[in-house]
Amino acid sequence: MGSTLVGRILKTAVPFTFLLHAANSHEVGARGSQILDWHTNDVSRVVSFTPYGMAGEVVDIGGRECLQGHQFFFDALDNLVFDVDELIELVIEFDLASSAKSLRIDYDMNGGADASVLFDLPDQNGSRIHIERIPLERARFAGRGDFGTDFRVSARPNGGAQPRQDLPFTTICDVSISRSFSTMYSDTYGWINLTIQDDNGETTPARLAIYDEHNRMLLPNYAALPVEDFADRTRTILLPVGTVNWPTDNRYAFYSDGNYRTRLPTGDYELVVTKGIEYRFVERDFHIEDGATLDMVISLDRWIDMPSRGWISGDVHVHIPRREIADSHELWLQAQAEDVYVLNSLEMGNIAATHFPQSYWGDNGRYGEGMRVLVAGQEEPRTAVRGHTVHLNLPELVREPKRYLLYHEVLERVADQGGISGYAHLNRLGARVGMALDVPFGRVNFIEVLQRGRLGTDVWFEFLNLGFKIAPAAGSDTPYGARIGDVRNYVSVGDTQSVDSWFAGLSAAHTFVTNGPILTFELNGFGMGDEVSVSSGDEIIVTASVSINPDIDQLDRIQLIEQGEVISETVSDAGSDALELSHTQLAEHGTWFVVRALGKNQRIGDGSVAAASAPIYVSVDGQKTWRQDQVEALAEKMKSEMDQLASLGLEAAGNMDEWFETRSAWTAEWSLQRDLLQPRILEAKAKYDELIQLAASQ
Repeated sequence: MGSTLVGRILKTAVPFTFLLHAANSHEVGARGSQILDWHTNDVSRVVSFTPYGMAGEVVDIGGRECLQGHQFFFDALDNLVFDVDELIELVIEFDLASSAKSLRIDYDMNGGADASVLFDLPDQNGSRIHIERIPLERARFAGRGDFGTDFRVSARPNGGAQPRQDLPFTTICDVSISRSFSTMYSDTYGWINLTIQDDNGETTPARLAIYDEHNRMLLPNYAALPVEDFADRTRTILLPVGTVNWPTDNRYAFYSDGNYRTRLPTGDYELVVTKGIEYRFVERDFHIEDGATLDMVISLDRWIDMPSRGWISGDVHVHIPRREIADSHELWLQAQAEDVYVLNSLEMGNIAATHFPQSYWGDNGRYGEGMRVLVAGQEEPRTAVRGHTVHLNLPELVREPKRYLLYHEVLERVADQGGISGYAHLNRLGARVGMALDVPFGRVNFIEVLQRGRLGTDVWFEFLNLGFKIAPAAGSDTPYGARIGDVRNYVSVGDTQSVDSWFAGLSAAHTFVTNGPILTFELNGFGMGDEVSVSSGDEIIVTASVSINPDIDQLDRIQLIEQGEVISETVSDAGSDALELSHTQLAEHGTWFVVRALGKNQRIGDGSVAAASAPIYVSVDGQKTWRQDQVEALAEKMKSEMDQLASLGLEAAGNMDEWFETRSAWTAEWSLQRDLLQPRILEAKAKYDELIQLAASQ
């Protein structure tokens, strides 16, 4: 598959036909992606990432095998190019008749974040095959991209920069790679012995990076901790933009167990070390001499010590397989590197299969010491139309594919086992309709309101205003666009310091969510998650504060929210490390309060710095804590969501999951399972009718 074949096609004007190439792919892990049976002299592997069911495939065009699809990830042959720093030219042959006009190439660029090249193909004037030459400045090609690849080619809409699900396909018939061979290699080397210590002087795991004078992060050796990233096993991690706690523009890093020894070319380097949000960041320069060994000890300084105050951190949503003890140990060390205590490792399922297997369940399956433990759970049932559920602290997987839409049956079995349940991905993937069906029955303990630096509260506040009590949760959803502990729950465990008390505290909403700001919040001496009973006319006194590690961000404001509306705030125009808020009012009706804090780093989409407390509920003269004047409208809204689900056809439902493996099952099961759901919908609607009548009668 090379340029000589292209020449023959152009000269002989063979008619072009499109045929599906049989048996041309197989799935890669839990992403609905495919390795395609296509390669060139320079490309060893091609992955088609197929979100929303847009599969790439190999087609026959005039006797040639060509790629056709939305986007493709390419892995260059390592014996041709690997871990370089030079100009590389991609030579790509496109079929103009079936390719998008505007295209984009993303690649691993030395010196920082990945780079992009945007270009347009010419109009078709006679020949359908067009050869495009794309120069890639400072290309690295070290297999650090998605799926362990080196570059991605994707279509883009109307010349825009970001791909999306309704893009046209592009067709690629050949790819070759031309090197400039300008990479400079050192012939002198030294060594570094690095030790990371915590505030007690003990060797401790951490996240770190070593950058050379050209801002390249040198690839870590086998002393770095291995990381499971979907189907890939790597030692290099990319910290996404939504990961806010990293001090440099170069967002490549790795994990160490606290001891790291490696050989480096002679020269100047920068070391970066972090350990979650409670420790100050370390940035230190050092020099490697030829033939010498540098011994370096990094002592980390605490900014705050939350466990000593009875607050223990946890990540409720991580997907890393644990097939054997070695997997658990590696994951446990990574959690320590991020200073996450209770890490919930979730097996994830759909109607057809499960992924990220957990071999260790229940109390005996917990791995760790003291409060630093891995605990098995699950993310399923999960669909696009009912949302994704998360279940924590389970003795075994709870799964029934033949009744998959009946989420409540799983919630009830989880509760019987002593586990707790909630909904993931607030404001996405049908979370409102799923919660509308389940919250009135008292089985939803929490809702994931903070993820990837995005704090969403609208749906959560709706249910609070209906009078339901639900804790906020934070889950990284690693490895889906985040890293362990990017966001976290702090749970008050008091003096007990047990894992069981952590889950009990989360269920009771003695918690706050954050990716940096640390909250305190009291109302008449009561704390987060508590219900306070007062009489009409009594004084309600609120005190709250927020502080933040200055290496993460500065604070913009702290807000007091009552029943969804900001009623008081303290703002720092210049930014501050700490803010306080106090507020007093007289009790008039049942209500609830939440404290929210925002950093100066606020982005549209992912990557903001934020925190939110669990509510403190106030019952006045025995009244419910709902927002009575909104109950009817909110209840009707939930009923409307359920009516739409009840009448939804399979075609309108779209892809229930992003994987091909579910399509045949849902085609066969959708109508039956939707019918099985009808009695539950009627029961839930009756609950909302009762709420409406009760609100109208008081």
